[in-house]
Amino acid sequence: MVGCGPSPYFWVMLRLALMFVALSACAPRGWFTKRGPAVIAPVPLESASQCPELGATGPVVVLVPGIGGEIERIAELHEQLEAIEPRAVLTFRWTAFETTSSLVERFSAGMNQLAAC
Repeated sequence: MVGCGPSPYFWVMLRLALMFVALSACAPRGWFTKRGPAVIAPVPLESASQCPELGATGPVVVLVPGIGGEIERIAELHEQLEAIEPRAVLTFRWTAFETTSSLVERFSAGMNQLAAC
């Protein structure tokens, strides 16, 4: 019978949506810093008892990628930021499925801890 049930397009879109949800839930969240050419390391800024390693002088740069995640040319951006000799370059990662209140709470807790360090 023609026209009964969902179209094949519906099932493809449903699978894509479910994959997006699953991948977003597994994405690392929190504070990270770049160590070396290819290593991204977590930074324990959400704990009031620890401070990240900061250089002696220079600004602290905080990057907050948009909903699309980190841009493809992030390595180029880090190279450009190195020209200003920052004390640290930190990235706050988040997911699209976080509530606004938890996102703001985690971000502000990290920024307050960074200011205290």
